[in-house]
Amino acid sequence: MTMAFGTWWWMLWAAGCAKSGGGGACVPQDPGTWSACDGTRQTVSGRASQNIANHPISAGPGQVQLYLDVANTQIVVLASSDPGCEGAMSATGELRVVDLGGKPGTMNSYRGLVVDAAEVVCR
Repeated sequence: MTMAFGTWWWMLWAAGCAKSGGGGACVPQDPGTWSACDGTRQTVSGRASQNIANHPISAGPGQVQLYLDVANTQIVVLASSDPGCEGAMSATGELRVVDLGGKPGTMNSYRGLVVDAAEVVCR
């Protein structure tokens, strides 16, 4: 049992995503696990993105759209202000899966993660 707990904890730590409720592990770089965290409050840690990929605009009035690199995945972060992080950062908020459909691998497809109403901390 201790070995299983240690392995589970390492998976969460390595992914940079700590789930605040019970259930399965959310691994941001593995789209097959995203549903485990969809709609829950999460803290996701990584680095402020230097090269922004193509993402739909998700920010609403009074929000800024930031980008967080976690392993090989870029996550959209919606916050009330930009703290100006240039390196390590974490974002805590509601993690949502955005799936606009379309045939995978085409310009008409998009599937990604958003941390909404995020509290962002530069590390």
